[in-house]
Amino acid sequence: METYKRMKAALEPHFVRFQAVAQILAMGLALRKNVLLWGPAGHGKSEMAITALGAIFSALELYVLSLGEGTEAEAVWGDIDLEALHGGVDREGRPRPREIRYHLENSFLAKPVAVLEEFLNARPGLLMELTDTLSAREFRKGSQRFPMKTQLVIGITNRSPAEMASLGPSEAALIERFPLQLEVKWSSYTRDDYWNLLGHVFPARVQDRPAVAELVARILALMAEKTGRPPSPRMAIHAFEVALASDGPEAALSDMGMVAGMGDLSAMAADIEAAQKAAEAGKALGRIREEALPKTPSTATGLPASYSSVTCAATSGASSGAAVRSNILGGGSAQGSSRIPPS
Repeated sequence: METYKRMKAALEPHFVRFQAVAQILAMGLALRKNVLLWGPAGHGKSEMAITALGAIFSALELYVLSLGEGTEAEAVWGDIDLEALHGGVDREGRPRPREIRYHLENSFLAKPVAVLEEFLNARPGLLMELTDTLSAREFRKGSQRFPMKTQLVIGITNRSPAEMASLGPSEAALIERFPLQLEVKWSSYTRDDYWNLLGHVFPARVQDRPAVAELVARILALMAEKTGRPPSPRMAIHAFEVALASDGPEAALSDMGMVAGMGDLSAMAADIEAAQKAAEAGKALGRIREEALPKTPSTATGLPASYSSVTCAATSGASSGAAVRSNILGGGSAQGSSRIPPS
């Protein structure tokens, strides 16, 4: 419970919809069971994991590694032992056989906790080595042995466990080594969802420029509805920052189209025009100020109380504990997040 409280306190000032992530990471540490965080890009999976773990471990204790198809074994297991690779002679002058050995003391195996980003993008041979090591809790290759000191390994990926398991036996076997699994995404992508995100990340700017926030929130919700591909929280933050810097609503629409993933907004011209009118309407602005910008601060976050109660609460109708429990050997759903950029 204390671990969860510390993680929650670290996440709360910077993220929305983070409770389930904090809980599953705390559970993984307590049970020494590896955790898989999966879901669409832009929802803060890696950032939340690193921030939460940073409340428990020092920077020297936390190992973060991004993997890909071109990742070589030495990047995972430490540098190659060049002396062993070249052979040489022993103390009695006898030739030693050449072999590939690693400086495993420099790898994640020597750290208390490790975050492996997009780890399933590695080549199959490396995935097999990872699977064997996580199963035996020891690196075993040839004559080299190294026991794992790692208490917890967090895998991060945009792919679902079912999709990963279908890629092949190496991927399926590796996924089984992550018994605690959590899908990190929002349960809905409405105007209110995006508005709450912007209010949490940019409270002063939203209060100063509510019409811009309203326009951006409505456009993002329209994109989610019309395209079936909801803009991520990260995309929403970029879109709002671009709109704030634009010279008027028309320029904002054009400029927002340059944000990666937004695309050409002209196809939704009529819907956007309606959103624009709603954003400029006095009635809408009055509702914004009344519902989302109260003056009573939250003692927990220092943000307006409605931000604490709305943006940081799961909207799926289930408690975060239930969401985590449903992910043991399965794939539940958590509310995704986006971090406040440093000022």
